[in-house]
Amino acid sequence: MKQNWTIDELIDHWTLTPGEREMAKRAIGANNQLGRALLLKWFQYADRFPHRKQETPSAVVQFMARQLEVSPDVLHEFPWKGRSIERQRARIRQYLGVREATVEDAEELTKWLVGVVGEQRQEETLKTAVYQRCRERQIEPPTPGRIERVIHLAIRMQPIQKDLGRLLRQGAELDQPRTAGTCRDILKREAALWTFITVPALNRPTTPPNGRCVAPSFGVAAVLARRVMRAVILSSAF
Repeated sequence: MKQNWTIDELIDHWTLTPGEREMAKRAIGANNQLGRALLLKWFQYADRFPHRKQETPSAVVQFMARQLEVSPDVLHEFPWKGRSIERQRARIRQYLGVREATVEDAEELTKWLVGVVGEQRQEETLKTAVYQRCRERQIEPPTPGRIERVIHLAIRMQPIQKDLGRLLRQGAELDQPRTAGTCRDILKREAALWTFITVPALNRPTTPPNGRCVAPSFGVAAVLARRVMRAVILSSAF
């Protein structure tokens, strides 16, 4: 979030509508009213909630406080952790018609992104596309760190998926019944080959006993799969 805002930018992005002001005022206490209003407008602007007070520019806090007729200092008393802020976020999601993303949503988003990467590989453009996709599906986007990991994963995996698919289809047409049959069987389950891409728990970096983080398991698995398939298909040609 940028720290410097012009008055026109504040008016454009941080002005409360009558309905939004009424919703904020329903909170008990000036600190919760200002906090709720900030969470609401922040989500509308950035497609996510802030995680701590320090993220919020002072100019924005002062502008919002004036609209609610409270002191900006009350924000120091707003709880940024615990059940209270979770309830605030839940109320805002309900107000905006947005829901928290599920594991299934994360899997669908990753699958969709792998397809998008075939057309676009610029990271910032892909980030914009992810947020737009979440808006269309009316879900709260994953954390920025999670989005970055998914984008890097999709960029790395898309050419490997394409290459392995091509090798399997070549193998299915070989004049070697056993190899061709194996390739056809794998193609029937092709989607299952990439479960480790779409399931978050399966595409995290691995940490061995020595504590040093090593390459993500998806990278090792994908490279080995491609090498094995290439070896099988080439060997069958002799």
